[in-house]
Amino acid sequence: MRYRAFPRLRSLQHLRTWIHALTVAALLAGLIPPPLVTTGFGHMLPDNAAAPLTETIANLLPEPATALAAPDIPKGGWSLHSVSSEQTSGTPRLAVHSFDGATNTFWHTQFSPSVDPLPHDLQINLGGTYEMDAFRYLTRQTPAVASINGYTAYVSTDGSSWTQVAGGNFANNTSEQRITFAPTVGSYFRLVANSSYDGQFAEVAEINIEGNVAVLAGPGEIMGKVYNDLSYDGMLNGEPGIEGVTVTAVNSGGTFTDITDANGDYSFSGLSGEVRLEFTLPADGSLDYLEPTVAGDTSVQFVDTTNGATANAGFHESANYAQSNPDIITIYIPTGSSTAEASRSLVKFPYTSSGISPQTTSANTSNTTQVASFTQIGTTWGLAYARTTRKAYSAAFLKRHSGLISGQGNELGNIWVSDVDTNSTQHFLNVSPTINVGSIGNDASRGINGNRAVPSQDVAAFTQVGKIGLGDIDISADEQTLYVISLNSKELVSIDIATKAVSAVTIPDPGCTGGEWRPFGLDVYRGDIYVGGICDGSATPDVQNSPNLDATIYRYDGSTFTNTLTFDLDYPKGSLYGGANWPWYTWINSWPSPDYSRPQPILSDIDFDDSGNMLIAFMDRYGHQAGYYNYQLNGSFKSSWEVVAGGDILMACPNASGLFQLESNGACGGASGGGVGNNQGPGGGEYFNDRYVQASGSGHWETSNGALALLPGSDDMILNSMNPVDGGDQDNFRAGGPAWYSLTSGNKTRGFHVFRDRNVPSGTGAVGKGHGMGDIELLLDPAPIEIGNRVWNDANGDGIQDPDETSIQGVVVTLHNAAGAQIASVTTNSDGEYFFSNAASGPQSGGHAQYNVNGLTTNTQGYEVRIANAEGGTQQSVLNGLFVTAANSGANANGDLNDSDAMLSGTTAVVAFDTGGPGVNNHSYDFGFSPLQPADPATLQIVKVVEGGTVSDPFTVTVTGPNGYNTTVNVVAGTPTALANLEAGQYTVVEASPAASIA
Repeated sequence: MRYRAFPRLRSLQHLRTWIHALTVAALLAGLIPPPLVTTGFGHMLPDNAAAPLTETIANLLPEPATALAAPDIPKGGWSLHSVSSEQTSGTPRLAVHSFDGATNTFWHTQFSPSVDPLPHDLQINLGGTYEMDAFRYLTRQTPAVASINGYTAYVSTDGSSWTQVAGGNFANNTSEQRITFAPTVGSYFRLVANSSYDGQFAEVAEINIEGNVAVLAGPGEIMGKVYNDLSYDGMLNGEPGIEGVTVTAVNSGGTFTDITDANGDYSFSGLSGEVRLEFTLPADGSLDYLEPTVAGDTSVQFVDTTNGATANAGFHESANYAQSNPDIITIYIPTGSSTAEASRSLVKFPYTSSGISPQTTSANTSNTTQVASFTQIGTTWGLAYARTTRKAYSAAFLKRHSGLISGQGNELGNIWVSDVDTNSTQHFLNVSPTINVGSIGNDASRGINGNRAVPSQDVAAFTQVGKIGLGDIDISADEQTLYVISLNSKELVSIDIATKAVSAVTIPDPGCTGGEWRPFGLDVYRGDIYVGGICDGSATPDVQNSPNLDATIYRYDGSTFTNTLTFDLDYPKGSLYGGANWPWYTWINSWPSPDYSRPQPILSDIDFDDSGNMLIAFMDRYGHQAGYYNYQLNGSFKSSWEVVAGGDILMACPNASGLFQLESNGACGGASGGGVGNNQGPGGGEYFNDRYVQASGSGHWETSNGALALLPGSDDMILNSMNPVDGGDQDNFRAGGPAWYSLTSGNKTRGFHVFRDRNVPSGTGAVGKGHGMGDIELLLDPAPIEIGNRVWNDANGDGIQDPDETSIQGVVVTLHNAAGAQIASVTTNSDGEYFFSNAASGPQSGGHAQYNVNGLTTNTQGYEVRIANAEGGTQQSVLNGLFVTAANSGANANGDLNDSDAMLSGTTAVVAFDTGGPGVNNHSYDFGFSPLQPADPATLQIVKVVEGGTVSDPFTVTVTGPNGYNTTVNVVAGTPTALANLEAGQYTVVEASPAASIA
């Protein structure tokens, strides 16, 4: 059944506007007779009252938009569905007291004669069907005792299958607490107490649930939602809808279509009998980043409209698939020669890590696990991760005082590949034979001759940082292609991972004036590639707040670069050192004065949150031009000097035009962050309050190292930072690592040290408060893949799944790899369905679905789904009297969703297929069986006849026919050419040589 609460009004102003709109519409339509009409506000308007109407709307607009909560669901129809524990002896503290409307009674779990342990489960039948979006919990009031701590809340339509809608911890107080959740339809509510502030007890005075009565689909109606299956479970759990999906309904009366609205909703009425539903993404490719979700709400469904029906369909983004606590991998960049400095460089650690480094120097970073050492990969910054192969790719980067690996061609063109399970690293590719990445000498020629304890002058690198070498690197959604930015040639470089073939396209200059275009940042998002860079203003170096400093982010669709956002970089930035704000400076080529800070922007990283907001990370170029206890350009050594570098992190939100709008005063897309009004960002504030605060209250107010990562489905934004752990004063100084920020509040929640240079001896080189961190990635699991669909009785033998044709239960279906080995076997259910998945588990239960099929892998060719004994003397009993129907009939544009795909090989029905990338599910491998025996094989004979001239032999023709038949044959004059064993049907013969007649 489909339920819909109507209307969904979110504010009093919305309600009033809605009523007013209806009244005005009625007036204009002549439904309310003149001379006066009454508006929704009680005003009397003449029928030609343009001026009073304008005045009324103007008076409406200043009214505040007060949130309009859904009403409480009346408790008169409520009843107890189930409870795990209640006190029945002595003074009863029954579960029904939790919804009796009296706050002086309460439910108490059993405490006598024995104590029932946690967890405790309360289930309520609401006596009707509602669209719910909040509940309120009031703990025991007589006396007042805080009880439930950890909780989960669920909604169900039938009292047996539950959808979790909320979870967390109630506050440790006795006030009523309100919990909101995504609107969810159901007839039952369930509260589970997982932990308690009061021993093992759960105590509830009152539960109130907010919601509207849902509207039930009536006879002949179908309603539903197409949604983004963020939970990847094939079920609607309050997730957002998807607009623009075509829904096709087919029954005996014809074919009908609807397109989902902004909420993902669609509906049909006036239907009868069985209906086949097909859900199709737009042909314009705008939603091609979506894939059908796992079995459950699939893209082809069959429903009975006799009593009305609900049919939801889920799609998902494979990039959003994530486990809750993945390991983190990142790059630490020490100073020193790549042949002498033995520090860990590519390191990993648990997502839950926090706190300061146990080391007083950064040489060991022993709170992490080494994936690759500095002597293996040298200086790198960009980092990409392939989930399916669990390989990390790191790209060469130029940093002053830090060496590069020689011996693999141009040092600036190297890309390394590391296995994150075995912690082994190999050279992957040097792009310099194809791409002009620029050049610089080896470590020795740069004066980098020892480990991190030996300072260096490295004059050559100072002016070249950010101009040569490689920038950010990322990987395509199907994990077949690497993308990397060539800084010198200003190109987007594509690398085929399998063949290592390299190609490139020039990134357009957005129109920089007074300087150079400097691309660096990169992200692959929803099928497009986002490239970011800045105009460096270097024609007038070392100038703050220059009008020539701009940032631009392009979207590249494989053929065209579209400018999605350009903004000035003359906004106020926070203090790096000494209390005063430090704005961005134009790029410099000489040593500055004062020399402890000179923030120069590099737009180094781009990412997108679950809402489609763009996060933009900047590094400070000076953080890679200068160091700690190291040489100036003139060769003088500074034994008590350090650089204080600070990048930035900004947010941009999508606008109505499909482009982006930069945050202003800490607000973006209607949400406000943690730095409103702090004078440290565009418009006078910043969304992410990125800073380091000592216990004394002083600190640094810009700490970004320019690399970020997001955990899908969480509230976390992770930013590699200087001094990521607040407090502690000197214990937290001169450190680097990730800091976690809340996407909701914009404030830091914790930090973790990857390195700490607190006690580096005077006279040695180090990173300190410069940029010691490179890119950061999460070691996420790949989205599982799933294949399958339906075996049915094709009664009319046309190869199309007609709505009134029945499923076949009990058919044994097997999955085979390219070698022909069977790797899984299932038996179709009552809907004729079968599924195979490499997920560890899934929503389907029963023998028709097999999970944890390890042999089913992504991007692999040669699989087959088979039904053995489909025909012949040993035919499966449920198929007796049936024949494999015509394959690939393709009734319409959605043909592969609704036809049969099986070809008969001997007595086995076979569907051959290849798998796609992570999360690419395919539920279109259908088997039709018909009681109508197919026609005997036919023979097509072609004879070449030449009239009025000569044509050289042989004569080439192409023959096409049913079910994808296509062949090319050579025909010799006077000699018949026969094509035997053809399926009966219409064939087309096309001449591929000079004109002649074909008979």
